[in-house]
Amino acid sequence: MSVRTYNSSVRVGNWNEDLCLKEDMFKDFLDKKENGELLIQKTNSLQKTILNKVDLSPAYDNFVHFGDLVEIFNPETEVVLSANMPETRMFEELSLKGRCALSGSKFLEPCVRNVFVVTSCEDPKENGILKFGQQFYLKTIPGIGGNLSLQSDRATFMKCAKKSRHQEILLTEETSFLSCWKVLCYDPQERLETEGLPIPANKKILICHCKTNQCLASLSNYTIR
Repeated sequence: MSVRTYNSSVRVGNWNEDLCLKEDMFKDFLDKKENGELLIQKTNSLQKTILNKVDLSPAYDNFVHFGDLVEIFNPETEVVLSANMPETRMFEELSLKGRCALSGSKFLEPCVRNVFVVTSCEDPKENGILKFGQQFYLKTIPGIGGNLSLQSDRATFMKCAKKSRHQEILLTEETSFLSCWKVLCYDPQERLETEGLPIPANKKILICHCKTNQCLASLSNYTIR
């Protein structure tokens, strides 16, 4: 008994269109897989870039030094200062790129996007103890971190934070006076007495911008996904 078979040439209308659509989707899938464009591949790549774990510097003498790898943690809102790259660039770049915005993040594990290097304004290789009132730079780690500088400036109508409308902070490739910061004692009654003294590690402090005299802040009433 003979069996009559049919091939795609006898399929017309929606039958043929559906078959061609499935073939095209499968080809697109294979092309994206070869080029590493699948979302799961981009996510794995992200784990190796800005979410790559970083070890913080140990506080062996309980003071902050130039060259230390630190996290900036806000105990009130329980967030850490983190680079906030746009999603369109996050899966494409192999490292942090300026200009890049910052925000407070609930992801507290030390990684490339939330670890900063305390750097001297005079000698980048200096590793002495940082003191209250002394100017310094906060930079991302070299390599994957991009060695970007934390920068801010006065708020204007066209240049300000999206949510709070206060002055924005950015990560930029250039280093200037806009990138200079200093540490103030958390207790205002002791600021004059602590001027010039070493900064203790893991203590409440204020990080103040040298040009605008405004401090880093994380405001709980302004949130983004």
